[in-house]
Amino acid sequence: MKIIDPKLYVLFFLCKIAFSCPTTIPTKGSLSVTACDANKDVCVSSSKAVHDYADIEDDSSTFSIAVQSSPWRMYDPNGRILLLDELAKLISNGLKPMHKSVVLMASWTGVSPSANDSSIASKLSSRLSGFPVIGQDGFLWLTSDGKTKTTRQAFTIYTGNYTKIRKGDDVFVSMTTSWAMKMENEFIKSHDHEGLLRAGLAWDVFGLCPEYALDRFEAASNNPVARYNSAIMRLDMNNASDSAKAIIHLRNAMLQGDTKAKELLQLITKAK
Repeated sequence: MKIIDPKLYVLFFLCKIAFSCPTTIPTKGSLSVTACDANKDVCVSSSKAVHDYADIEDDSSTFSIAVQSSPWRMYDPNGRILLLDELAKLISNGLKPMHKSVVLMASWTGVSPSANDSSIASKLSSRLSGFPVIGQDGFLWLTSDGKTKTTRQAFTIYTGNYTKIRKGDDVFVSMTTSWAMKMENEFIKSHDHEGLLRAGLAWDVFGLCPEYALDRFEAASNNPVARYNSAIMRLDMNNASDSAKAIIHLRNAMLQGDTKAKELLQLITKAK
């Protein structure tokens, strides 16, 4: 997805995505998102709104999961890519007889990212022995009463940073990450690898640009979660060269004390 902002700073991102990040994701048109004016509106944190809106129970027959997501992968609150096998195990342990389906409150999880790939919801359902999993068919929005809706715009028009919304407004879930994209030059200058991790996540879930996400993750070499994410994305490319790079990322993350990286490295080594 491309970003339009009246500030010239963001046009730099627009040009980079337009020419170097082709996508098969079905987006079209533009959408204007209303800014919160602190001089006349009651503004609240957009991230907190996501948490509060998602916490409203709508249907006790569904097992709901609310996370940031792109068409290719989901992330936990710390910005770490969630492995579907791990998530399926957690869901299986939490399912009760009253649950009739799993609902992924996560953008694009019901859409196949390409003709040769299945949606996240479909993959998760397979890991749950066919248990119904419902994904979202575009960018997820949450309403103040806990309802959901989706949009598929290719361009989002917004002034400033989407860190605040007007109290009671619908919240655009993926866009709550966009602040990190705008600040990534500062992150690079200050060697802020946590910031680069967040920028990588934003490029994936809001920018719909996994190439730029991987670039930011790999730039955050001192952050073990970013290293782990880089490894997962390299492994998904399914070729010898990228798999070798993934092993290096996992080893470095493990040396930085990352338990998940150690577990995955051991699993890969055992499988060979």
